[in-house]
Order: sequence, then structure tokens, then C-alpha cells
Amino acid sequence: MTVLIDVFLGACFSACVGDRPQIGDTVDWEIIALDPATTPANAHPRFIEEHDGIYPPGVPVGQVRGRVTRVLGVQYRREPAVGSPGSLQVAGADVFDLDPDYVYQAGDELAFGVTLEVSAQSELPEFRDYDSPDPARARREAVGMADAVGAQLAELSERVRSQFGQIADIQIADGGRAVSVRPFADRASEVHWERTGLDSAGISIHAGEGHWYVADTVESVSALSAFVDAIAAGNIVELLRGKGTPRMLFVTEVVADGRAWTHERPGPTFNEKDGTLTTASYRPIDADRMSKLWGAGKDPYRPWR
Repeated sequence: MTVLIDVFLGACFSACVGDRPQIGDTVDWEIIALDPATTPANAHPRFIEEHDGIYPPGVPVGQVRGRVTRVLGVQYRREPAVGSPGSLQVAGADVFDLDPDYVYQAGDELAFGVTLEVSAQSELPEFRDYDSPDPARARREAVGMADAVGAQLAELSERVRSQFGQIADIQIADGGRAVSVRPFADRASEVHWERTGLDSAGISIHAGEGHWYVADTVESVSALSAFVDAIAAGNIVELLRGKGTPRMLFVTEVVADGRAWTHERPGPTFNEKDGTLTTASYRPIDADRMSKLWGAGKDPYRPWR
């Protein structure tokens, strides 16, 4: 007696192994279970194979042998990551039969999977809650929230939810480790923050066009709290400094509890021949803001209320 399971292949499978499995192939793989709560109704149980064997510690791993009965394409849906507006996170996946003539190209967003026919006696691993086996994400999630800084960040996230939840869309991840606040008011500034440990522990903060990185301390969380209140009050402005000079700068300035937060980045280049401006900003400046900056030298944001 046999059963069917779906197994999604790790990102490097094609690069490391070569040709992906075909219908009728027999495979032997190590697999871990995906969360049944995310599996659509009437779908087969879902697992993941990671060729490099990069699994979080303590996650049950099973050895399975089966025959490929279906080859799947997996297209992931992505959305802005909580706390990091310039990054994307997986928000879901569409699974479909893969065209047998499809040829993988470097940089493709498409992932692969198969339906396997396995013995009903196979010892399939159980799901245990874990973070993605993606090593980069694993390093990010390694920043704990059980210390004093974590407690303060959790308290701040709940205060923000309580105080501004009626006037902004608020997303909170990992108990307050990462937060995104998008106010409903027109021309009001968003604010995002994230405790991270990619290289060294710290707190990354985004507001308007600006980005700041502060130390991983309780003092920084207190300063962040005042920073959020300043953004909510509209105490944030975009500036264009050095207009008409070779070294123009875009500057985001926030005044919070007597402290000035400034973030500078390369400003526009003015072409005297045709009167056009080109920007080198890491995020494009919209035409309306650019017009205001060029005309008045500043463009303030509005309060959340």
C-alpha cells in the first residue's frame, strides 16, 4: 500500500545536483515536514528537501524513498518584510504542474517540487515549529527576545499598537523584534524597525527616506520610542541641501525629544543643457516630492492624526 506526499526542493537543488527529477524516477531523500496549517485542504502532506542538509537544530528529519509521479512548479508570493521596507518575505505559494520543457535559468524565482508515491509504512517526520532553513534568515532569527532589550521592544510594540492601532496599519513580528507602522493619513511617514544580528547586534530603523542603525541597548529602545512619537507628530522632513552645487544632498531629518536624527545620501545631478534632474537615491524620489525639494528645499511630512 502506498501514499502520496509533496516534496519541495531546496533552492540549490538544480545548481548542485543538475537535472531535476522526472516522472517515474526513484529517489532517496532526507526531508522535514512543513506546517500542516499552511497546507491547502485536500492537498497531499507537504515536506521540504534541502540538498545541503541545512536544517534548524532539533527539527525531525526523515529518510524517504519514493517514485516521482508528478513534477511541480512553485511560485512564491512575496510582500514587504515587517520592520524592513526594502526587503521581501514569502507570503504564500502557488503550486502547479511544471511544463516538462521548462529550462531553469539562473535568477529564476521559480522553485520546484515533486509528488512522491511512498510506502504507507514510511516513517515520515512530524512537523515541529521552526524558522526557515534559509541560513540568512536563521541568523536573523537567532537574535533572542528574552533579555532586557527584547522586553523593552515588546513593550514598545504593544504601546504603539494600543496608541496608534486605529489610525495606522501595524504589523508586529516575533513578539516585537520587528515592527512596521503604515499610517492611514495622506503624506504621513511610515516607520519601521527591526532588531537584527546579521553582523552585529543592533536595531535598524527606517522612516521617510531615511535609515538609521543604533546599538542594541535599552537606551536605544528608549530613544526609538521618542523617535516613533516624533514621526507620529509629523516632526520629520525631507531636505535638499547644496542646491545647484556639484554635491547636492538629500537629507531626512527627525527631531525627537531634543535630539536631531539626520540621514544623508547623494542628491540629484542637474543637467544644465536640458534642465533635467537625475537622482542617485537608494530609493527613487517621486516627482511631486522632487518638485517640492527643488522649489522650496524641503518637504515636511504630516502627522498621523
